Amino acid sequence: MPPTNRKNRAVERKKEEQGDKTVIIPQITPEILEQRRRDAANEARRRAAEQLQAAGRNAPPPPPPAPKPPANTSKTIRIPRINRKTADTRTVQMPPVTPEQTAARQTAAPPAPPPAQQTAPHTAPQPKPAAPAPAPAKKPEGSHRRTLAEAQSELDAHVTHEHIALNNPVMVRGLGLAAVVAAATDGDNALMLSVAVLMLLTFTRVLAVAVCHLTGNRFRPVIYCYAAALCYIPTYLVAYNLFGNDLAVLGIYLPLLVVDPAVLKRMEFDELESVRHAFRLGINNSLGVCLATMLVGCLRELLAAGTLFDRKILARALLPVAGQVSGGFLIVGLLAAVWLAVRGMYVEYKKEEVSRLYGKRKR
Repeated sequence: MPPTNRKNRAVERKKEEQGDKTVIIPQITPEILEQRRRDAANEARRRAAEQLQAAGRNAPPPPPPAPKPPANTSKTIRIPRINRKTADTRTVQMPPVTPEQTAARQTAAPPAPPPAQQTAPHTAPQPKPAAPAPAPAKKPEGSHRRTLAEAQSELDAHVTHEHIALNNPVMVRGLGLAAVVAAATDGDNALMLSVAVLMLLTFTRVLAVAVCHLTGNRFRPVIYCYAAALCYIPTYLVAYNLFGNDLAVLGIYLPLLVVDPAVLKRMEFDELESVRHAFRLGINNSLGVCLATMLVGCLRELLAAGTLFDRKILARALLPVAGQVSGGFLIVGLLAAVWLAVRGMYVEYKKEEVSRLYGKRKR
């Protein structure tokens, strides 16, 4: 045999051997993968059903038949797909559960007794909780004063702490009469005296209370006296800048305000008030003194000269003695009498009103 043919046969034999080793791999499509997953799920369900049937054959006789389940006993289970990248789920219909399978499950895991039977099998039934009490009715406005005594006490406190009219320091309590009778001879003098009293009385009380808080409410008389003396200096400077040399008309009665009872009366009380409360009551007392001082000064000028702040009001003077000290005592006494009469009528009216409104209340 020629060498050429032998060589060709060897080449052909080698090609045949290589052709026998070639494997053709079919292309896998998504439909094929989905069919494989369905087959695997069906196979798993079939094996589970076989196991349940085998357990039912080996179980003891079933107990009395349970109530029939509804016609449609199929359950719907949402099984996620194998591919976790997608959130697609599919619904699979489970086969109906037979009575044998239900009996087998009950035999395998008997139900536990309820907690009440485990702890106390013969306990008596607990009583029902009592009904909640009805909410109290809302009280009308102004019903916080429930008794006559409380209403009268509140009225007395109001009369005591109202220093402008009901408990005026000059007309009711008789404080500061020296300066009012001797210095408040006309409207201008009364105005200068009122400004001085307003500043001196208010700031003396505030300063004294602040120092008493630091000393533990000790040495009250000394503190009030020194506080009035210290506050008099800025008071005089402010009044001098406002009225100039006319301030000298007040004479000795302006510095006498430092020791006037209207300024130092508070030192007799041991109760220590707050600085804010002291400022409010100081303003209240000062306004009461200013009101009485202006009323006395204007009335005396009108009766003695027929003028008011140097403006002609009456054609002639009705009571010239009103400009003197004796006339001052007379005017202040008459005003105080009228003031107390009106105050008494008002207080009696308020007490009768309180008795009418709260007299029949037992609580």
